[in-house]
Amino acid sequence: MKSEKLDDYCGIKIRKGQLGEQDKTVVREVVVADGYRLDARHLMPKRKSFVVDVGSHIGTFARMWHLRNPAARIVCVEVCPENWEVLDVNTSLIASVERAACTYEKDAVILHNSVMDGGTATGGSIVTNGEASQCADIYWVDERPVQKVTLESLLAKYHSDRIDCLKLDCEGSEFSILEHATCLDRVGFICGEQHDIARWDALVARKFQGWSYAQWNNIFHLQHPQWNERFKPANE
Repeated sequence: MKSEKLDDYCGIKIRKGQLGEQDKTVVREVVVADGYRLDARHLMPKRKSFVVDVGSHIGTFARMWHLRNPAARIVCVEVCPENWEVLDVNTSLIASVERAACTYEKDAVILHNSVMDGGTATGGSIVTNGEASQCADIYWVDERPVQKVTLESLLAKYHSDRIDCLKLDCEGSEFSILEHATCLDRVGFICGEQHDIARWDALVARKFQGWSYAQWNNIFHLQHPQWNERFKPANE
């Protein structure tokens, strides 16, 4: 994407015009307001930790993490094709990008794309197993094929035995991921945005007994019960 098509906002490249205003909302939430509440925790080790950013949008979280921990290996997972060019610009030197949905749906999935004229959120696209969108004014049904990845496939591809930080901001796909991933014992810390509070609370109670848990409105932190022994890095 040519630089004249982009603006700079808080050190992040964003689109111009209406889409750029929507991009700004995300940047403000993540960087300015510390929307994921990462300042409350010592989660920026100097060593080469492995970070998976599901729902990367235009790379704001990845850039924030890189600035605090330049040694981290970061993988950005973003399903919406309209976000890929800006994401590539923001992460070209700091992260690898997977142009895919992280989901454990066995069949093909459909992208309900939120990037459109008159839309409300460039980061609001959702992936479903074929259900029709109920919000035609917010999403359009994107018939382009959707590639899929899982946490296990990412661990294998990037030759890592663990995920130090898993960020999930994927508009409901957190349920598919956390219900079905078999590698959660190799994840040290999970943060992100949850949806459907009743379903979410039931999932946490069932799958994450013993994990440290914190929640601020729809933002959550989950920390592995053996964080100190297995994940927290030694001082360097």
